[in-house]
Amino acid sequence: MNKTINVLLYVDRLDAYRVDDLDKQIISAITDSFGKEIWNKSLLVLTHAQLCPPDDLSYDVFCGRRSEAVLKTIRMGAQIRKRDFEVHVFLNMSINPLLLFLFFFLFLFF
Repeated sequence: MNKTINVLLYVDRLDAYRVDDLDKQIISAITDSFGKEIWNKSLLVLTHAQLCPPDDLSYDVFCGRRSEAVLKTIRMGAQIRKRDFEVHVFLNMSINPLLLFLFFFLFLFF
């Protein structure tokens, strides 16, 4: 069966304090399985965006540091040069899974 992948959502927690070996293994596995071109179709989604940043950082600085740490790991693991990635933060609240699907569907196609 020959299917085309239209988008890769790489999801990680905004409130994680570091990128660990498991992240690196996952990035390598994705790259090995689909080729480094898959990252051209990727979005970075950071969950738990409702949490407050630590150490009196502004929210923007905290999000920027966390997303750049994850993106640096993706670039290194996928062996790609710096390129712009779309980064989105997502609030984790009680939400109907159907509404979540519709949110991403509308975002990607409209």
